Amino acid sequence: METIGGQASNWATVIATIISVVSLWVAIWVNHDAKKPQVIVSFEFDSDKNMVYLVVQNLGNGAAYDVRFSGYDESVFMDQFRPHVLKSFVAKGIPVLVPGSKRTTIVAGGRIMDEMREKSSNMVVTYCERGLIRKRVEVSDEFTLEYASFSGALYTDSETKLMRRALEKLEKDVGGLRIDLTN
Repeated sequence: METIGGQASNWATVIATIISVVSLWVAIWVNHDAKKPQVIVSFEFDSDKNMVYLVVQNLGNGAAYDVRFSGYDESVFMDQFRPHVLKSFVAKGIPVLVPGSKRTTIVAGGRIMDEMREKSSNMVVTYCERGLIRKRVEVSDEFTLEYASFSGALYTDSETKLMRRALEKLEKDVGGLRIDLTN
């Protein structure tokens, strides 16, 4: 005959085993979740060059495979850049986008706000990530690409642009000095 203390000990062992298994499963899941890719698509404005870039980047900690883009209106790309954009990764996709990497292409430039201020389109990015048991899982996310949020913003020239202007001025001044010395 088993004692009450023996039964309690058996139950404690069973409960401790269940807690251990659940804890192990949670740890595996958290570790897997921390190694997922996070692919985003956005417009980025370069005020120095007056250009808008389409930027695709992986902000996550895992590789994204077979990255594809769909559901967008082609008119969101300025006319003179559209043929090039539609021959780039936007149409071809990206086989692998590793953590921290990105792809960019120019989509608008020049008098951007005059032509593109009202343009907006959603873009769906679809990619595969490793599943918990190594099988790849397809993930889709939708992003809004728009120009209006850049309109009316004030920008200052970057240090690089200011240095370039100073060097160009210096080159012009030195060229003028050369002419004066030769005369």
